Amino acid sequence: MSSTTSSPIVFSLCIPFAHANITKQRVKDALERDCHLGTIASIDAVSKTTKAGKKIQRFFVHFSEWNSEFDAEKERLLSSRDEKLRIVYDDPWWWDITAADPKFAGGFTKKNFEGFKDKRPKAFVKKSDEE
Repeated sequence: MSSTTSSPIVFSLCIPFAHANITKQRVKDALERDCHLGTIASIDAVSKTTKAGKKIQRFFVHFSEWNSEFDAEKERLLSSRDEKLRIVYDDPWWWDITAADPKFAGGFTKKNFEGFKDKRPKAFVKKSDEE
């Protein structure tokens, strides 16, 4: 008897800043095909706009298999949120990658993404004398 299930996620990485022209396929090609970090199960992309009005993206990369050749880097990334892995994807362009928060393993859902709102708040007028 066989059943169809998705591959379990063994590790997730976060690319906190990527230019708007970067695609999921480019991320997959760089990390899986070129760097051989492992097998990617899925990638979540979050579009953002900086305070300066520049469009950027954040990627969450979920691996179903991790290349044991990079176990030391994985452990280092997991040891601290300050640890980064630099991937040069188009010299001289690079991404500084961190371990993703474990709550995002498997992707974004209403339950794990605090920015998700089922309902938008109602519009209101804020008078200039109100703080």
